[in-house]
Amino acid sequence: MRFGKISLASLRSFEAAGRLASFTAAADELFVSQAAISKQVRELELSLGYSLFHRSHRSVTLTEKGGQLLASLTPAFDQIDGCLLNLQRQPEDTRLTLTVEPGFASGWLVHRLKDFREQYPEIEVSVESCHDLIEFRSHAADIAIRFSATVCSWPRTEVQHLFDVEMIPVVSSDLLKPAQTFLEIKDFEQLTLLHDENYNLWKQWFDKAGIVVDSIIKGPIFDDSGLILQAVLDRQGAALVDTIQAKKYLVSGQIQQIFPVSLQHGSYWLAVRKFETLSKAGKIFVAWLSDAVRRD
Repeated sequence: MRFGKISLASLRSFEAAGRLASFTAAADELFVSQAAISKQVRELELSLGYSLFHRSHRSVTLTEKGGQLLASLTPAFDQIDGCLLNLQRQPEDTRLTLTVEPGFASGWLVHRLKDFREQYPEIEVSVESCHDLIEFRSHAADIAIRFSATVCSWPRTEVQHLFDVEMIPVVSSDLLKPAQTFLEIKDFEQLTLLHDENYNLWKQWFDKAGIVVDSIIKGPIFDDSGLILQAVLDRQGAALVDTIQAKKYLVSGQIQQIFPVSLQHGSYWLAVRKFETLSKAGKIFVAWLSDAVRRD
């Protein structure tokens, strides 16, 4: 079977839309309009003679043949993208771009970057605070650091485990009486609870602690652990916080653990395209970060 002329642009538009499961996201990645993506995909479908997507009002899903084509195109474009990146990278290039989970960036990494800069002053580090899913093709970052409660890998990436997350309940020390340590169970009903994205984490912690809460768990919800920690420091209530991020505030006495039960909740991961193709600066940072995590 002979196909008509198929443009590279139409294949690239289809690949981005299929990989991201969205014409809008594909348009953002390729810096074109959604209408342009739709037109390119439609032209590709006309050239091939079959549909590549099932289209609905709010979403698109791949057809069987669309899935087959995507399975071939994605590794091909990844290889091209990686080759171009390596060709553009100069041996003496000492720039390094990180995309980092906001809570990890503000609660852990920023406080330690001074040590990295002192050891490697020749490396210029740029940090972007972001918790979107990792997609190196559409991102200029060399290294990503992400939290996940369940996932331990991401498509088309290589990962390295950094550390497991242990959550403990804390409040500002200003809210406690002098010499007061842990609270009693009844005291929790008097607290304002601060939540990370939803109420589930506190519910899990209460179950593990064996505490029955008769009233509905209420309180403000935040989408970033750094904001929750700041709210605790501002004496707004009690929160479950990551012991790694909260360490310096616990040591300084600004916040205090209020019950001797912790909850394991996911892990932080370092992700790259491929470790073997990282720049020299990237490999240096990975080694430094691994050592810093071990020391903690």
